[in-house]
Amino acid sequence: MTKPLVSREEIKDAIREMLTEDPGIFKGVVKEVLEDAPEARRERIRKIVMEDFKELDKVFRALA
Repeated sequence: MTKPLVSREEIKDAIREMLTEDPGIFKGVVKEVLEDAPEARRERIRKIVMEDFKELDKVFRALA
C-alpha cells in the first residue's frame, strides 16, 4: 500500500481555511451535490410517502 500524498489532517486543515476565507464555497459545493442526484432523492421520498400511505390505509380500513 502506498502512502497518500496528503494526509487527512492536511486536507481537513485546507478545507477549514477555504471555508474561513470564503464561506460561500460550502454553499456552492452543497448545491452541486444536491443537483447531481435530484431524481434519486425524489424517488426515495416517493417510496417513503407511499409506505406511509399504505400503513395509514391499513389503519383507516381497520377503523371503518
